[in-house]
Amino acid sequence: MAAAAAAVALAAGVAANVLRAEKLQTKQEREFDTAYSVLKVMPLLAEGANWSDYRRQMQRFSYTYGWAAGLMNRDIAAAPWDIPNETAEQCQDRKNIFNLLTTTAGPYKHLYNSVPNGGAQLAWKRISDELDADTTAEYNDLAIRFGTANQAALGRGVTEYISKVNELGDDLIAKGGQATPELRIAVLMKGLHKSFKPLTSRLASTPGQYTIEQVTNMIKAHAKHEGLLQVCAGGKQQSAASAKSFYTESEMQCRSWASTGKCDWEEKKGTPCKFNHGDQKGTQSGGRGGKGGQRGGRGSARGKGGKGTTNTAAVAGKKCAHCGKTGHVEARCWKKEAEKPVQEEPRQG
Repeated sequence: MAAAAAAVALAAGVAANVLRAEKLQTKQEREFDTAYSVLKVMPLLAEGANWSDYRRQMQRFSYTYGWAAGLMNRDIAAAPWDIPNETAEQCQDRKNIFNLLTTTAGPYKHLYNSVPNGGAQLAWKRISDELDADTTAEYNDLAIRFGTANQAALGRGVTEYISKVNELGDDLIAKGGQATPELRIAVLMKGLHKSFKPLTSRLASTPGQYTIEQVTNMIKAHAKHEGLLQVCAGGKQQSAASAKSFYTESEMQCRSWASTGKCDWEEKKGTPCKFNHGDQKGTQSGGRGGKGGQRGGRGSARGKGGKGTTNTAAVAGKKCAHCGKTGHVEARCWKKEAEKPVQEEPRQG
């Protein structure tokens, strides 16, 4: 009787293990199919043009599917993956990673020619070493783009701007740079549109008091309250005051781009927009007339003190004697105009 009971228990245990293994295999096959469906539409491109996005997606898979950290540890010499002692799940994860890398490698498939089948750790090291080996110039360019990230210049809504800053920070860290939470907060605060000045001023007065998560939540809450969530991305305005105040520090700001994040001047007029997008200089000089004064304004000499229109063809090859740039003459140099001292009008008695 005891022997029969033991045999039954053993058979039940074997059956349970088989069922568990089948479920695990089904689960991991589904994981592979899902991951492959994502990567097959974004295989690696020549010169690693989309390497950042590809690498980030693999890191997301690692987090979502619970891959062991050692499977993608590039330090093989110090921490080689222990295949003999891996679990059944880790074994299948290793094979999945290897197959994902080799089937979506694009022009880099040759890097895996000498990698043993299932060698996920070595495969990941090969492709990472190949595409993370950036030049000093590329690294410096990324560091500058991170440090000077600007919501208006990027033309992004609040959530997208925060994501972009974090993305640049992650890329910088991957290349050996620094993007600490404190640095990210500083970049976010500096690059936010000036409509956020009440918030940024308050945060600047209490440095180190808030975490990056708290700061981003405060930014989003302020944007939602003031109707600024989509202002830079050209979304629907929730506040007329927000639209009116949406200008950067540039002198010749394009009002359409400033209030919506988009400019259809070239599409409608057939020539590049004359005014600034973000803090970038416009392609031509001259104003549209309008209020006039120091800046000139919209229209053709309608505004008091406005510069009026310019014969583009006549000045296309001209060089300004004041700022040294081509496309306008000194008499119509916006920089010279901006440098003039503002004259106070006499008070009326």
